Amino acid sequence: MRLLHSKKDGTISLTDDIIEDIPAYAILSHTWGRDYEEVTFKDIQDDPEQARSKAGYRKIEFCGKQAASDRLEYFWVDTCCIDKSNNAELAEAINSMFRWYHNAAKCYVYLADVSMSSQDDIDQALQKSRWFTRGWTLQELIAPVSVEFFSSDNMQLGDKKSLEQQLFNITGVALAALRGDPLDSFSVEQRMAWAEKRTTKKEEDKAYSLLGIFNVFMSPIYGEGTEHAFYRLEEEIKKRAKASIDRNLSQGLPMLRSDSIFLQERLLVLADVQSFLTEALSCDEHVRVILHGLPGVGKSTMARLFAHNAQKTRVILWIPGNSEAAIKQAFEQYAMQLCGSYQQCSEPVSFIAGQLCERFSGHCLIVFDGLNIPLINIQQYLFADIKEIKILITTRNKDLAPYIKATHVLQMNPLNKQLGQYLLNVYMDTDSASLTAGQAVQAEQTLQERDARRRIVKELGGLPLAIAIVGVALRKESSIPSINSQAYLAWADEVKDILLEQDPVFSDYSSSVWKAFQFAFQGILQGNGINQYAAFMAHFAASCEDASNLAEYIRLYRKFRTRNTASTRSAAIPGHPVIGQLRFLETGFFELAIKALAAVNMVTVNWTEDGPNSVPYIEMHSLVRRWLVSTNYNKVSTYAGSKMWLLGFGMYDQLNASRVGTSRFEPLLKEVSETLLKSPRILEDSHVPAQEAVFPLLLDAQIKLSKSIDFLPAGSAQRSHLHQFSRELESEIKSSYDDSLEDIDWNSMFQAWARELGEQVEYAVEYDAQEDDYMLKDFFLRTLDSHGCIPIAFGSEAPCQLHYVGQTNRIKKIQADITTRTEYLLIEYLAQEAFRQLPAITPEESSAFIRTWAERWEKDVTEIIRNCLAEVFVKLQSAADTQRLATELPSPSNSTAVVGSQSLGGYMQLWTNSSDPRNAFFAILRRTVKAATKQFLDSCPAVEILNEQKVTFMDMCERAIRKGFSDRAADAFRSQPLSAEAGTDTVFGILWELAWPGRFPGDLDNLIAAETFAAISDNLKDAAKQGFSSTFEKHLNNSSSFVEKLADEVFSASAISNMFPNWILSGWIDPLSDDEDSNDEEPAYIDLIHESKQQAISAMKSIYDDRASIADEDTAVQALKSMFDCRKVIHDEVMDRLNQPGLTDRTGMGAFFAKMHFEDCNKSLRLACFVLQNGASEDFLGSLDHLISVEKNWSFSEAR
Repeated sequence: MRLLHSKKDGTISLTDDIIEDIPAYAILSHTWGRDYEEVTFKDIQDDPEQARSKAGYRKIEFCGKQAASDRLEYFWVDTCCIDKSNNAELAEAINSMFRWYHNAAKCYVYLADVSMSSQDDIDQALQKSRWFTRGWTLQELIAPVSVEFFSSDNMQLGDKKSLEQQLFNITGVALAALRGDPLDSFSVEQRMAWAEKRTTKKEEDKAYSLLGIFNVFMSPIYGEGTEHAFYRLEEEIKKRAKASIDRNLSQGLPMLRSDSIFLQERLLVLADVQSFLTEALSCDEHVRVILHGLPGVGKSTMARLFAHNAQKTRVILWIPGNSEAAIKQAFEQYAMQLCGSYQQCSEPVSFIAGQLCERFSGHCLIVFDGLNIPLINIQQYLFADIKEIKILITTRNKDLAPYIKATHVLQMNPLNKQLGQYLLNVYMDTDSASLTAGQAVQAEQTLQERDARRRIVKELGGLPLAIAIVGVALRKESSIPSINSQAYLAWADEVKDILLEQDPVFSDYSSSVWKAFQFAFQGILQGNGINQYAAFMAHFAASCEDASNLAEYIRLYRKFRTRNTASTRSAAIPGHPVIGQLRFLETGFFELAIKALAAVNMVTVNWTEDGPNSVPYIEMHSLVRRWLVSTNYNKVSTYAGSKMWLLGFGMYDQLNASRVGTSRFEPLLKEVSETLLKSPRILEDSHVPAQEAVFPLLLDAQIKLSKSIDFLPAGSAQRSHLHQFSRELESEIKSSYDDSLEDIDWNSMFQAWARELGEQVEYAVEYDAQEDDYMLKDFFLRTLDSHGCIPIAFGSEAPCQLHYVGQTNRIKKIQADITTRTEYLLIEYLAQEAFRQLPAITPEESSAFIRTWAERWEKDVTEIIRNCLAEVFVKLQSAADTQRLATELPSPSNSTAVVGSQSLGGYMQLWTNSSDPRNAFFAILRRTVKAATKQFLDSCPAVEILNEQKVTFMDMCERAIRKGFSDRAADAFRSQPLSAEAGTDTVFGILWELAWPGRFPGDLDNLIAAETFAAISDNLKDAAKQGFSSTFEKHLNNSSSFVEKLADEVFSASAISNMFPNWILSGWIDPLSDDEDSNDEEPAYIDLIHESKQQAISAMKSIYDDRASIADEDTAVQALKSMFDCRKVIHDEVMDRLNQPGLTDRTGMGAFFAKMHFEDCNKSLRLACFVLQNGASEDFLGSLDHLISVEKNWSFSEAR
């Protein structure tokens, strides 16, 4: 590149073309004037005097002087540093431009149409500047690290960091992009949208100016036209995406991982199956492959082998298909790996589909393993509209192929005699970990031995699983002494298990398979010597639904033992029956047991973690699991009580520590629930009494019932504590409105609103008019409101000044408190492991690590933010209320202080889940903003000006509706002309006159208040985010860029965002009219649910901490009764609200969603009654059935 050089004598000269060792330089960003005004390369080279006489030289002088003030001798200006007469040089410059701007030490933006002497403030001046409308300036804004803005009179206006909010409002470029996040992290559509409204002098430059934005390269061909230029650009983008995928795939993709994909030991590789899979899954078109066959023929083994070998060349998602819940959970986990936020990716399946296409060009294989359940609606998970995503399904259900329209189907049959004998030889005679069918196995065999092995294979029906199990058992070093193949054949068939004969899974097998299991596992299951631990482990594994649940139970056991070993009460703990029953999970015994089970092929193990306390991936084949459950049911079922006990400990520990919610235990709760539904009396002979086992179910019911309260308002008693705060804040906001909106051009703003409304209306009508009976009246009765046309259009064109109205002293004080308390609570309550994971991260790993870290710790942070808001909003209450709370809340300075049996974190979580001060605060904030907005509108001409624009709005909407109706417009409008041109009343004009007053001038206060409210809510969220960032910056020694990305990832989750509601959500928690209050008392359910939780936590404390007193039956019954009382009171509250006439989306939807949470609560309550099995629980069930019947007879649509 060529640079301009400022010499000491004040002259400016042009350097030669510099290839290497480019010195530090500044760079100018500007808008071109007329061609004859700009200084060219030829001017600088041939006629410097002519150059200095041109108007454009002023910009060059400015850039040189500003660079000199920043101690930079060199600078670059596009008008004169490129020889545009040289096509090759011009092409090189266009392709290098983004890099040149990115590498500049400083970028100066010269705004020729902005002057500090004008009456406009900086925001207004920036909004009007032509610089923001030009195509080339987009990359000049994004690429440089340092961008400084200057007016035409050389006054600095700010830089990219200080003006980032204004820049975002004007350009729409994401803040993360402005802050330097890699552009590849933004979708192609997002980046295209940034440039959509920008213009260039030459039409092709609209495409060429985006080369750097997409990091692609192509030669400019002026004259090709916009369409062809963009076609070439899009082709280059696709090529780069594919190359990036190929490169990433060659390096592996750790962000999408599954412990289920690993290379099994002593594996028979069926080359024909692998060839089939390779050929089928290499097709370009949409591919759905099915491997079907009997359990144990090797379907999963072959699929796992293919996935293991293919994971370096494509993205692999391994989805267990044993239930729809397992499928959903797997997609949720992959969603969290991709973005760190499942829930808050409310549609994980569609989210993953988009990510696979966007990040990996659909270069992906999804394996559904063991998809045998016929009732699963699998079509929704197969991505039928994305042909690049390949599907592989293993199943024993051959009828699945036509149902999913499989493109390739292979039935895996039992092995023929030759392969079966070969596999048996592999397991009996060979030490190789993996062999391909057809390789020779060198071992001498007698004639009798060869004949015996042939007979064994025939007896086992060629089933690979059974052959492998028997082969291991017959190895010389096996645990079964003095037996060979001939002795095995002579081993007596005992009485066949009736349960096995009746099980349809086993109906296709001969009794020899049962015999094989019985023979191979007898040494383990008899439990002699060290094998007793292996037998316990086998039965425990069989009791778990899948490998993930098994691993979670093991972790919970070890956590309980580790926590209590160091406790002063440790002497009492080992005596608990659960600890005695699960002693085989202790690290030493556990490792011996797992190795013993793996040695006989009872389980497959993947030791994925390091360290003495690691929990490996342990998978028991479904055939073995079902055989164990059928033949050893009493031993398998005996662990139900202990697993419920461990589940209760996990939930209690999480809540008591106030680190994370209990949602991570939902798979365990599901497993326990299904077990109880199948066998309600399974706990009768358990090591755990029913009065202890019931508490995890009660706690789960309480947590789920508490979720309904998030959608209900606090009573006026609580809101009254904030009245003084409300009055003071209302005055501040009113003054802020007067100051911020004083110079608003309401005419221009309303005209822009009308234009945007027209676009929203056209889209909405086009969608709804697909219904044949859709008429003009339906637009006013339904479409206008249901699609949110008016508020969406207003929000798009609302003045940016509304974002600053809420920056009052009181709101800033709350923001400061939130930041401070967030820092304190993170340090106090976030596990130290979360901090320890951070220091070793390198920049190359940052993106993948951030996703992984957020996946692990996001829920912990969410609960801490929830507690922070509770503390801050409690401080706003009256002095009397603060005095009352002082007797209940510990001092924040004492982290070990307790309220009764609760830590500060635990108490705050329970307290905020019931009487949540967030609801009261945001309800009052909503009213306050609304009142201040009304006062402001009463004192300004906005409503009057809006009424003057009525015809403009009518005309825009009518034209848009006609477009939306398309060829049905004449019928819909009764062939009448446009109302503005008719000269007489039209049907549309009459309907518009009826709709206008209430929806436009009458609702302007709500529209403006909504924008102000949203800005305040966002600022409060940003305050918490700032506290998070500050905490981790201190820990990481000011690694601000990394921490900023980490904060963005964590705070993008909807679990956190929902704590800072928008205008609509705040309406749900404030159903009263905005200008009146009621005399209702604090809702009764608040104290009830708090008392109920305290009872449960207190009982669980005695179970898991004290061990001095076991919960008795009366305690459990009382806790159950308290829970039912809460359920009944909240039922009454919700039904009262739902039965009010004239419900709207604001007044009714909160209660409607609250009712939906009852269903989850009911399931846990019903199971709790099953566990207790006494007269009181039967009475409770009757009451619950009555409540359910009342709720089922109500529907929101009927009420409206």
